[in-house]
Formats: sequence, structure tokens, C-alpha cells
Amino acid sequence: MIDAAFGAEDDLDRHLLGIDVNPLNGTAEYFQTEGDTVRTFYTHISHPIQLAFQTNHGSFIVQRSESGPLGPTQVSQTIDFTWGCGEHCLIIGELKRHGIIDRKRWTGERSPNGNRIRLGKELRAYCHKYKCFATSVFDGQHLLILVFHAQTVQQIREQDCEVTGLLFSTDWPTLRYGLFRAVTYQIRRIQATTAPAVTLDGYVRRYRWRSWAPYWVDGNNEHEVHPNGYKRLFLMGAWYWADAQGNPILYQDGQWVWDTVELGW
Repeated sequence: MIDAAFGAEDDLDRHLLGIDVNPLNGTAEYFQTEGDTVRTFYTHISHPIQLAFQTNHGSFIVQRSESGPLGPTQVSQTIDFTWGCGEHCLIIGELKRHGIIDRKRWTGERSPNGNRIRLGKELRAYCHKYKCFATSVFDGQHLLILVFHAQTVQQIREQDCEVTGLLFSTDWPTLRYGLFRAVTYQIRRIQATTAPAVTLDGYVRRYRWRSWAPYWVDGNNEHEVHPNGYKRLFLMGAWYWADAQGNPILYQDGQWVWDTVELGW
């Protein structure tokens, strides 16, 4: 389900998942109020994910709580949590009282009711205001993730905007993994949409819509892999191009051919 939504794990995911963090001791949790939800979200979901993004220079991602959009803004509303890098918003989310997410209403087993419709509208509106293409909501029992497949921020508001939804129940490792993959998926989107132009041996690198995977074009021909066997490798928060032996490809001035900009490692 997760791979179908976000694609298979790549070097970015494997790099972050390979970072050792201190495991959490198990604790008994009691859910009733929104405060209970807030406590368990930061303890069991948010903090462990943030640990994967720590570097010697601090955290790659910034988490804000009950704040407006990252960077200069005229938006007065606040959302419960925001994860971003620089002024780029990765994912935003709301923390609700226990039981606000009706699983059957969101999976289609039952027709949407007023609460389901209002929550959907609220999340869509926040994504538009925060210029963010992914959102989530946690109620202590379920974690709902919505990804808006819009090409522009304005398209998020359109009713025909395609949305991918994932719903997880209380299983801390699965909840963490699902939200982690949503974050890295949005990182790939940002890196693809802010990447410098790259041309190697006459082939122009472009990106696939939605998967954000690179491919090569010469004229009317498309190539999933560079015809000369170049491969993309990950280092310090960015991707670069290397030959089949793993040696970095160099421009004439001796600079590496970076495929994406570094976002903070």
C-alpha cells in the first residue's frame, strides 16, 4: 500500500532508515482528549521520525507546532504541526480528539457524513494556504495521510484534483513508517521541482510526474536509464551523477554534476 502511493524505497529512504536512534520504551497510553492525542503523537510518532533527519549540523527538517506557514506569510490561521526544510513545506497536520476519524467513512465502506466532509475541506484549505501538497490528521487511534497530486498550489482547491489517501491504525512502527515515507516523498518532489538543468552527452534529464524519478530525453526519444550507463547516487542530502564504476561525472570546470540541490544535510 505504501509503495503503491510513494514508490519503492530509494537511496534516500534507505540512508535515513539506516540511521541508529535510541529506541523508545513502551508506555501505556490513555486516549480521550485532544491533549492525549498531542502527547502520544510527539512521543511515539514525531520525535522518532525527526531523529532520522539529524546531522552533525542540526536537523535537516524543521518541525513547528501551532504556527503559520514557513517563511514570510500573511496567513493568520495556524495548524497543529508543520514539517519543512527552509521555506519548503513538506507536510502539515492536525491533531484531533480520539475517534474523530471514522475509518469506514474514509475507506468507502460507509457514505461520507458531515464530520468526514468538514475534515476533508479543512485539510484541503490548510494545504492551499500553506502551499503544501501533503497533509495528515491523527486522532490517537488512526493516522490519515492525504497527498494532493496538483501541479500548482491553486489546483489543490479544485474538486477534481486527484488525491491519494492512506489510513493507518494504532501500530506505532507502521504509523511512523507511513508518515516517514510521506515526508521523503515530498522531499523528492521538492528536489525534482527545484533541480538544476542537466544535460549529459546530449541527453536532457527530466523528471516523471508523481514518481519524481529522473529520465533522459534526446529529441522524441525517452530513456529511463542514461544510454551511457550513468547512475544517480546520493550524498549529503543531494543526488549526483556517476559513471558505471561509481566515479562522479565532472563538468569541464571540474565540478561534480549534481542532479538536485542540497536541502540541508
